[in-house]
Amino acid sequence: MPNVRGLATAPALLRSHPKPGKRVPYGTLCYTEADASGIRLSQVSDDATLAVVTVVPEASAKAALGRITPDTVAAVNAFLRPYGKVKHYWRTNQYRWHPLTGAPVSAPATVAPVAATPAPVAAPVAPAPVVPAAPVAPVAASKVSLADIETAMTWQSQGFAKKPVIREVGYGYSMVADVLAPTEHVKRLNGLIPRRAAGKAANGLITGPAGTAKTKLAVNWAFTHDLPVVVIEGQSIQTASDWFGALVPNDEAGATSQFRWVWSDAALLIMTGKPCAIVIDELNRPENERALNGVMGLLDWRSNAKPVGAPHAVRLQPGQIVLGTLNEGSEYVGTVEIDKAVRSRFVGAGVRMGYTSEGIEARIIRQQVPGIDATEHGPEVSRRLARIAHQQRAKVAASDGDQAFPSGTTLDTRAVVSIGESIVLSGLTPREAIMSAVQALMWPEDEDKMNALIESQFGPAPEEIAGSEEDIENMLDASGY
Repeated sequence: MPNVRGLATAPALLRSHPKPGKRVPYGTLCYTEADASGIRLSQVSDDATLAVVTVVPEASAKAALGRITPDTVAAVNAFLRPYGKVKHYWRTNQYRWHPLTGAPVSAPATVAPVAATPAPVAAPVAPAPVVPAAPVAPVAASKVSLADIETAMTWQSQGFAKKPVIREVGYGYSMVADVLAPTEHVKRLNGLIPRRAAGKAANGLITGPAGTAKTKLAVNWAFTHDLPVVVIEGQSIQTASDWFGALVPNDEAGATSQFRWVWSDAALLIMTGKPCAIVIDELNRPENERALNGVMGLLDWRSNAKPVGAPHAVRLQPGQIVLGTLNEGSEYVGTVEIDKAVRSRFVGAGVRMGYTSEGIEARIIRQQVPGIDATEHGPEVSRRLARIAHQQRAKVAASDGDQAFPSGTTLDTRAVVSIGESIVLSGLTPREAIMSAVQALMWPEDEDKMNALIESQFGPAPEEIAGSEEDIENMLDASGY
């Protein structure tokens, strides 16, 4: 931007009018000119009007947003300093007018043409006093309800017959609804409730490998405290504002602005003002690290955030809790680094989930897949599936794991539960169900070692009747294909 001399010390508008009909240079690119109604700012190059301040019939300030360029925006802002400011929004590549008395106006203001021959002005007319408007307050809780939020979940909407509870089952474990977790972890999460009730920052971060029920633990824990939940998918976040909503084209009938702000479901849940839980699933999967900056104010002692372009700020109320989940490890690509500044905002409850013992995992499979041990494939199918998963993870973790399983992918609990569902619901044999998952999760080079593990628990694969290409062609001919 060129150096525009004198703008920083430009006199306040309407205190020093140019004489009627006389152009007064305003920086190097613009000039001012007055008439009976007020004063205008124009470009020297083409006489295009950039901004107008009027005193009759009433005091007002307008900017021709569509004509402003990076070279002239400084002059416009100096000219309009007593009334507001023009700001550039990189996301829409547009300028918007922010009056001192209200919210930004996105639509370009129309500028009335100025008469070619101005009428003489007897004396400058003092502007009408500008009365600051009351600050824009967040949406009242009564204006947003759970019924307005499409993705809000409650324990009733998720099919629970009664409110789920936390039950200690012994040996350091508790059931959070139908998720098994260390009792110490549950105690840490429970500690968020009194902290948040006192208005303190209280956020929890649940980490661990894929398939260890991190997100389900967060949601179920909220349900046990009768908290409605909205889940934000980390991969859906591209900019810092996306956590709370976005500017979209305004297609409403009679709209006076080109864009309008649409709040996200998470922001709407917060604006109910009632206790709730916001779960950020896969916190490390936004478009880039800078996108995380948009949520940092909400997570610290300020407990509020003001998205660019939003009509007002979002503020956490007592009883509203934020939980994050993320996978960590070299096998998880497409993630961003979570720096200390972000992590430090989750120290209220840090929980690291892991794989359980073989026996407990078998119990989880039986619980999640009723009937798994009553199929035609013999007893203890759940135990044998859990054993395969544990042996495979041990081989991946070994020093030569990259040779045994070049993909580095482990058979997690979620995958094993899905295998059990394929056996019970889809009618596949254990071998067919396991290989179905393997061919979705792993590389072809992993299949030999997986076949050996499957054979150790479910016996060798049945012999296939191999046919030559000619045999297959003859069969197709005989079948009329």
